[in-house]
Amino acid sequence: MNMISKKFALQKLSMLTLILMISSVCLVASTEGHAPGFAIYSPWATTAPTIDGTITVGEWENAWTADITNTGILSNVTLYVMNDARYLYIAVDDKNDTTCLPDSGAQLGIYFDDEPAGAHDGAWTYTECPSGEGNFWLNPGTSPPEFSGIIQGADRCSVVSPVSGVLKEFSNASGHVQYEVAIDLDESPLKADTLKGDTFGFRIYVYNQDEGKFDGYWPLGASWSDPSTYGNLTLSGLHERLDALLTDIETLKNDIEGVSATIANVLEETLSSMESDVDAINTKIASMNGTLGTMESDVETIKDQTALGAFNWNMITMIFALIAAICSIASLILSRKKT
Repeated sequence: MNMISKKFALQKLSMLTLILMISSVCLVASTEGHAPGFAIYSPWATTAPTIDGTITVGEWENAWTADITNTGILSNVTLYVMNDARYLYIAVDDKNDTTCLPDSGAQLGIYFDDEPAGAHDGAWTYTECPSGEGNFWLNPGTSPPEFSGIIQGADRCSVVSPVSGVLKEFSNASGHVQYEVAIDLDESPLKADTLKGDTFGFRIYVYNQDEGKFDGYWPLGASWSDPSTYGNLTLSGLHERLDALLTDIETLKNDIEGVSATIANVLEETLSSMESDVDAINTKIASMNGTLGTMESDVETIKDQTALGAFNWNMITMIFALIAAICSIASLILSRKKT
């Protein structure tokens, strides 16, 4: 193992140790006052969903899911929950309801008991309005999100409409009604600390106006007026964020290693190709050198042949000259004999 790998392993071990310490000391969720057996542990949302009323493939894959179908309802109703550092994300898929018009009467009700801060004590804390505990009413179309605070004695405060910090969209584009909601844990009446991973009382229902029925409930049998019957919802906190960070770091490390391997392979293939090209060039050069040598030999041969031809021509000329001289002498002798 090289120095970089050792350093990375030590850093990872240190972060894991920190996670264990934080988990054991700081993030113990309270279960006081909740309905036994009903608990939601909201996972960390690595990617925020698009709040458009359509649950797309992969969009809610990190969410906590549960079948919240009410007794006597034919088709399933599924609840999705997850959160990030600021928002609690909730989605519901109701296969029983197909109508999603503004006046259809479809409704999503979200109730919470979050006082004292970050706890579920199973009781309404406030003695007078306004109250920081209560419920949201969410309807299709352009009707704004509403909030009704609840105080001791299960008395309701005046409805706040629109309420800040709540984004909602409903749609039947899938063939049935789907709900998507984002609740700002800083700006909305529901206050919670994701750093510590707060726990609060939680109740939700889905109402189908067409059938006049509550298609979905969680927890089953919970009463809106009695928060001790609510379930617990525990948010992802610091340790989940660190887990997500470690996952991202590991993914990044693998990506870097993958890119490095790819670069190395490309370089190796390029160098191999270059070596082949160099070998081909050297072969060409050798061939050209051979051709040049042949050409030089041919030139020398031509030079030799040319020199020999010049010598032979001189000899022939001298012989013709000698013959001509002999002929002249013979003619002179013959002419003198005649005289």
